[in-house]
Amino acid sequence: MKRLIIFSLLLLILTTGLARAENAVPRVPAQMEFGDMKLKLSEAARKEIQRDVNALHSSRKYFDIKLDRVNLYFPIIEKIFKEEEIPDDFKYLVIQESALISDAVSSANAVGYWQFKDFTGKEVGLRIDKQVDERLNIVSATHGAAKYMKRNNFYFRNWIYSLMAYNTGRGGAQRFVKEKNFGAKTMMIDKNTHWYVKKFLAHKVAFEKEVGAQHSEGLRLETTTKAGGKSLEKVAREYGIEYSLMAQYNKWLLRGNVPTDKDYSVVLPSYRKIKEKDLTAQKTKKQPASEEKIYGDLGEVLDGKVTVMTVKLNGLPAVMASEGDDMKSLSKKTSLDIKRLAKYNEISEKHAVIPGEFYYTRKKSRKANIYYYTAKEGETLWSISQKFGVRVGQVAKFNRMNIIDDVVPGRVLWLRKKRPSDVPIEYRESQPVVAEKKGLYELKIEETLPEPKPTVSSDSVLTEEPEEEYIPPKATKRNTHLVQAGESLYAISRIYDVGVMEIVEWNQLPDLVIHPGQRLIISVGVPASYEEETRDPVKKKVTFHEVEPGDTLYSISRRYGVTVEYIMKINGMDNYNISVGAKIKVDED
Repeated sequence: MKRLIIFSLLLLILTTGLARAENAVPRVPAQMEFGDMKLKLSEAARKEIQRDVNALHSSRKYFDIKLDRVNLYFPIIEKIFKEEEIPDDFKYLVIQESALISDAVSSANAVGYWQFKDFTGKEVGLRIDKQVDERLNIVSATHGAAKYMKRNNFYFRNWIYSLMAYNTGRGGAQRFVKEKNFGAKTMMIDKNTHWYVKKFLAHKVAFEKEVGAQHSEGLRLETTTKAGGKSLEKVAREYGIEYSLMAQYNKWLLRGNVPTDKDYSVVLPSYRKIKEKDLTAQKTKKQPASEEKIYGDLGEVLDGKVTVMTVKLNGLPAVMASEGDDMKSLSKKTSLDIKRLAKYNEISEKHAVIPGEFYYTRKKSRKANIYYYTAKEGETLWSISQKFGVRVGQVAKFNRMNIIDDVVPGRVLWLRKKRPSDVPIEYRESQPVVAEKKGLYELKIEETLPEPKPTVSSDSVLTEEPEEEYIPPKATKRNTHLVQAGESLYAISRIYDVGVMEIVEWNQLPDLVIHPGQRLIISVGVPASYEEETRDPVKKKVTFHEVEPGDTLYSISRRYGVTVEYIMKINGMDNYNISVGAKIKVDED
C-alpha cells in the first residue's frame, strides 16, 4: 500500500512538471541565429530580452489570441519572403509592429500590418488614396516591407542594421551602426544595441516554438489576383464566402470595385481549401447578355434554362426565386412541401414570391452573423429577417419592436442581442436599395461593429426611447472615454489623436471588442493615476510613471508618446533596467 502511495505521488509530481514545462516561458539563449548571421548576446542584453519575453507570455489568453492570428497569416508572409529572398525570421517583426491587426494605427499615423506612413508606403509602391489603402492588404504591404528591408540591406549588408533601420530610417540608423559590421556574419548584442532590435529578438523567442498550428476555428486564408473590376460581394459569391467575412479580411478596398490598374491580391477567408484552379480563373460561366439582364451573376444558363441558384446565408441553405416563380414552383425547386416551405420562411402558403429574393430550406436562426444593420428605404422586418437568416420575431425582440411595426429608413437594428433599455435608438443616413441589375438580390452587409455588452432587461418593454444626440468629447490631459453606441476603436483613436493599439494596450483588449457604456482609459498627457509636481509655476512640470509588472521602457515610451532615449536622458539612466514600483520621469517641461 505504501509503495502504491509513493508511486502515485511520483506520478503526480512528474505530471505537474510536464504540464508546467508545456506552458513554460521560453528562455533567451546566449546565442541566436537571424538570417545568415550568428548573434552573441551579452548577459545584460539577454536579461533585458528575457523581461520582454516574460511580458509577452504574461497572459496566456492574450498570447493565444495573437498566436491564432499569427498562424493564420504566416503562410502568406513566409511565401512572400521566400519570393523576395529575405530572411524568414523577419516575419516576427509584423507581430511587434501591429500584432497582425490590419487597420492598426499608431500615434505617429503609421498604418496597417507593417505600419507604413503614407509617404513611405508610396515609396515602396503601395497605392494609398480614397479608394485603396494597400497598407491594409497583407500581400501588398508584405511585399512593400520586404522591398524596404532589401533597400536598407543593400547599403548596410547587415540584416540587424536593416532591421533597426525599419524603425529609425536609414539616416537615423547611422548613429547606431559600426562600419566594421557591414557584411558581418557574427555580431554582439549588448546593452548598447538599439532597443528595437532587442524587442524584435524577444518576439522571435516568444513565438518561434509555438507557430505552425492550424487556426483554432479552422479558418484559412487564400489569395487571388483575378478579381479586377469586381465588387467584394461578387467575389464572395463566386467562392461561396460570407460577405461579412470577406470584408473583414479586405479592409484595404475602401470603396467601389477592385481596381484594374494592376493585379491586386484579394484575400479569400474560408473554412475549406479552395482549389488552385479556382484561384486563377473565374468561377462562374459568362452568361449571354439577354439572360444577364435578368439573373445577373446568380444563375447559370444551360440549354436556355436557368438552373436553381442555391447559397448559404447565415449558415443556412436558401434558393433564389426567379421571374415567374410562385410557391408551387419554389416547392418543386426545394423538394419541400408548400406548408413546410412557408413555415421556414414565416410566410403564408399563398405568399406572392418576390423575384431575386432568397427563400430558406431550413428554419431561420435566432441571431445573425453581424451585430448591426442600417435599414434601407422600403425594407420591412420580414425582408431584413430574410436578408440575414434570422427569425422575424427575434429581430423585433432584439430591437424592442412589434412584428407589425414599420421600419424607419436609417434605423440601426440589432441582430445578435437585445438593445439595452438604456441605449437610445440610433439613426444613420440611409440610401435606397438600388440593384445593379433587374432581379439581382442586394447582398451588401453593413460593416461589422463591436460586440455590445449583454444587458439584462425586461422583454415586455417594447416602447422606443427618444434618439439622443451624441457630441464627441474634447481631448484633455486626463481622460476616460465612455463608449457610445456605434463607436469603433478607430473612431475613438481619432478623437484623442492616439493609436488603436495604444487604446488596446491601455485597456487590455486582446480581442479588440468594446461595447456601449464601457469606460476606456485614454492616456493623453498625464493619466489621473500618475503623480505630478506642478504647483509652483517657476518649477518644472514633471510627469511620473509608477512601473507596473510587465512594463518596459519601450511600452512606457509608447504610452506617453516619447522616445526611450528621452526617458533615459531625463532620468539619468545608463541602462534599460527598471524595477516594479519605481517612479520614473516620463516628461518634464
